[in-house]
Amino acid sequence: MTTEIKLDTSVLDRLLSVSADRAEAIVHEATLDLLADIKLSVSGPSPSSPGSPPGVVTGNLLNSIYAEMDGTVGYVNVGANYGLPLEFGTRFMEARPFVTPAMDRLAAQFSDYFEKFIE
Repeated sequence: MTTEIKLDTSVLDRLLSVSADRAEAIVHEATLDLLADIKLSVSGPSPSSPGSPPGVVTGNLLNSIYAEMDGTVGYVNVGANYGLPLEFGTRFMEARPFVTPAMDRLAAQFSDYFEKFIE
């Protein structure tokens, strides 16, 4: 005796497809929000106080910050070679963080992004 079971996965496949699209859209939104927050924090006066985001002199740092998306992964990159020393400081200069505080603010809002995903 042979029993054949057919499972219709079309609804599940569609749900997974929609979920992936929604996840990508939300990651895209969060990444662009992070990018905007970082750029906004860098647009202050120069010189900045230690512990405050760096100010703008030439605009090179500000113009070197960009976002990239790869599916459900978003990247915000700082192209200026002095981005890391500004973010974390050196033995000669105190830190002027601009990425970490923006990431902390984004993390505090993460539940809002998750709510959008499950709506």
